Amino acid sequence: MEKKKIKQFFKQLIEEERLPFEEAAQEDDLLNKQQIDSSLAKTLDIFKKLYYVPHNSDVNIRNIEIAGIKKKAALFTIRSISDTQLIEEFIIRPLLINEDETKPIELILSPQVRTANVIDEILNEINNGNTALFVE
Repeated sequence: MEKKKIKQFFKQLIEEERLPFEEAAQEDDLLNKQQIDSSLAKTLDIFKKLYYVPHNSDVNIRNIEIAGIKKKAALFTIRSISDTQLIEEFIIRPLLINEDETKPIELILSPQVRTANVIDEILNEINNGNTALFVE
C-alpha cells in the first residue's frame, strides 16, 4: 500500500513539473509565428526570452547607432557559431562609418543581406550562425 502511494506521489510530481514546460513551449511556438515588433526594445525582449538571456551567455547583443540615418539598432548573434571578426568588418564598421542620410541599410552592408519579418525565420538564421540586425 505504501509503495503505491509513493508511486502515485512521484507520478503526480512529474506531471506537475511537466506542465509549465509544455505551456512555455506552446507559448514559444505561438510567438515564433508572429511578425517582429516595430519597437526595437520589444523585439529584443522577445529574442532575449526565446534565447534565455541573460542565462545563455553564448548570445551576444550589441547595441549601436547607425551613423548617417541616426537610428538605433541591435545586432543579435550566437558567439560559438558566428564569426565576430567578419561581423565587425562587414556589418558593424560599415554601419558606424556611414555618413549618407539617404543610403538604405541594404546598400551599406554586403549584398548577402536578407530582410525577414517573421520571428521563426529570424531564429533559423541566427541558429545557422548568421547575425540578425534589428533597426528601430
